[in-house]
Amino acid sequence: MKMKRLLGVLLTIVLMLDLLPGMGFTAYADVPQEGSNKYVGYRHDDNGFIVYGKREKDDGTIEEIQTTFGNYGYKTVMKVGESGSRSFDTFAYGKEYISNDVKASVTARVRGKGVLVTYTLFNDSDELKKVNIGSYADTQIYNDDKAPCSFTENGIKMTSVDGTLEFQLIPGGGNFTTRWYGKFYDADDNVFNDRTDPSTYTDDSGIAWSWTIDIPARATITKTAELSAGQVGTKQIIYDANGGTGEMDPTVDIPAESIKLNKNTFTKDDYVFQGWDTNSAGTTVVYADEATLTMPDTDTTLYAVWKENTKPDSDTQPKPGTNEGDKQVQPQPQPETKETEQQTQPQTEPQATAVEAPVNYSLLMNSGLNVSWKGSKVKVKWGLAPGADAYEVYAAYCGSSSYEKVLTVQAGNQAVITKLGGKKLNPKKSVKAYVVAYKNGTPIGQTIDAHSVGGKNKATNVKKIRTSKKAYTLTPGKSVKLKVKTTKANSKKKLPAAYHCASLRYASSDERVAIVTKKGRIKAVGAGTCDIWVYAQNGRSCRVTVVVK
Repeated sequence: MKMKRLLGVLLTIVLMLDLLPGMGFTAYADVPQEGSNKYVGYRHDDNGFIVYGKREKDDGTIEEIQTTFGNYGYKTVMKVGESGSRSFDTFAYGKEYISNDVKASVTARVRGKGVLVTYTLFNDSDELKKVNIGSYADTQIYNDDKAPCSFTENGIKMTSVDGTLEFQLIPGGGNFTTRWYGKFYDADDNVFNDRTDPSTYTDDSGIAWSWTIDIPARATITKTAELSAGQVGTKQIIYDANGGTGEMDPTVDIPAESIKLNKNTFTKDDYVFQGWDTNSAGTTVVYADEATLTMPDTDTTLYAVWKENTKPDSDTQPKPGTNEGDKQVQPQPQPETKETEQQTQPQTEPQATAVEAPVNYSLLMNSGLNVSWKGSKVKVKWGLAPGADAYEVYAAYCGSSSYEKVLTVQAGNQAVITKLGGKKLNPKKSVKAYVVAYKNGTPIGQTIDAHSVGGKNKATNVKKIRTSKKAYTLTPGKSVKLKVKTTKANSKKKLPAAYHCASLRYASSDERVAIVTKKGRIKAVGAGTCDIWVYAQNGRSCRVTVVVK
């Protein structure tokens, strides 16, 4: 009898544990619980996931643009079949919630101006399950709790009353099953309902969205929502690998601004990257790599175009490498180089042949780049590009999405900026700048964007940058991690936060010899010699020579 009672108690405990909020069998300690870039960020509290935008204040500090009242976050609920709704209480990213043999979790990551929130569901049974899953919140934009709320083509948007800030919710592929907005206290009752009135709602609002999914036995399904908050009108260009591998950050800017596409970092085995197509077919090159164009007035996806690599007879020819690092700085239009002629006479011991790299004007300009403050003035210096007859200097306060052309220099390699937007510079803020070189009116090179904080800012700039070694000798396929040290201009202050740009950026002078990742790992590709450059945020740089044998 006692044993039966004990078994009964143990069974009760097991059932209680299964019903407790969030109790599952998957560890989530390694799942990121927060993340951000210079546009948006995410974190969570017990109530749900939190998404916020970012903008720079007049004093140079960054403030959050909250999207839910009190930053309480977005609550997630799930309903399996005819069972009751399961609320994702004591929320954490990656935490497993279980209802009627369906296991679900939520993760997030930043991409350009948005946060991608992914719902992963696994049917741990031998029968098909019909599942409703979605999220809701009492919403606001910044401190505007009555921001007008309305439908977009496939999502929901909320615009601040003053017309400067905007929140957007869109599905990350496909469509939502339901979308709803209205009085904030009705949101939880309408997670799985569609709003039938398309008119704009202008009172204290809440929003909700959901999917209805049929999940086969033992199958996993994912759904994604993208949330963003920021300056009205900001758009982004998303890069799609189109069968390749890797990740690229989107280009974010204001429509009508002239922008330069990010350098391709996708790879595809036995294929060579050709350019970008605006159609998912990926067969027509509409834009070349790093092409300059006007920012579209809608969010746009570009698809990589690939061409099968025709390999030469000798397997010892060096295979062109593809950069896997952060935004690399290469010249916009590159001179075409003739392919290395194949040997007409057989060799007893074929040798790898190093191909001479074309002149990289951008790297030459970056080699002397530095943006620094002196009082209320900013000095921009850069390396000379051979043959250039003019340089244009562009600048903006950090946090601004648009640059203004401040100076044109006909000769020399430096300029002094005294005003932005017609007003004197504020040394409490941070300034970012880049330089474009021209020859006969055609751009031939462009520096990275260098960020420099003013003397009255809470942060300081890099004074010196160096690596632990100045040269490496590698064999193809081998890699090594760079060790970089920086010296601060003011030892009592911190360096700028990474939302300006990466603390360190890297570039290779010849990716056929070696490539470098965004984390500073050098990977040998083919025979030859090249330089790997390391840049601090303000443009200070150093280089390492790499010999591949």
